[in-house]
Amino acid sequence: GEVVSASAAVQQQSLSVALMEKQVALEVRQAYDRYRLYRDQVDKFLKGGSQPPTQVLEVAQFSYAEGEMSLIELLDGVRAYSEAFQTTYDLLLKYQLSLFELERAAATPITGF
Repeated sequence: GEVVSASAAVQQQSLSVALMEKQVALEVRQAYDRYRLYRDQVDKFLKGGSQPPTQVLEVAQFSYAEGEMSLIELLDGVRAYSEAFQTTYDLLLKYQLSLFELERAAATPITGF
């Protein structure tokens, strides 16, 4: 009876270890997929070629100062600047957090990314 009981305990532990390994592998894979998603979005954003938000704001301020733009249009430009600024830093934050989550899931520092 004790041999059968010990054998069942060993088998149960083996199954628990296998399950944990699969859970860890899944967590690392999901973290890596999130990291790749945000890395690709940052790359596209940086290579997008669009004007930086500060440049757009400066053009709007200059146009307003020269009388080429109304106050409403300037305020719309300021709003657009604020939204672009927020979007940019939200994306960078999500990228950094995804890298942190990948390091946590893999239990090792990630370098060269």
